[in-house]
Amino acid sequence: METSDRAGCVNYEGWYGELYRSWVCVPKQSTGGVSVPKDGGSYDGIIRNNNLSYGGSFRGGYLCCWTY
Repeated sequence: METSDRAGCVNYEGWYGELYRSWVCVPKQSTGGVSVPKDGGSYDGIIRNNNLSYGGSFRGGYLCCWTY
């Protein structure tokens, strides 16, 4: 995740929307990330604005792949 004008948080969720860890939060104009388990599960990365009063701009992506 990359933040610009607001602090943001990143996490990952499972197939049914369940969170698997605590949120990882970073200040504005910085980057942060989480690692998901290498267990073949289906996970989605999610980003949260850490400021409820103002909108923000965030970017995220996936870095892939593992070798076994």
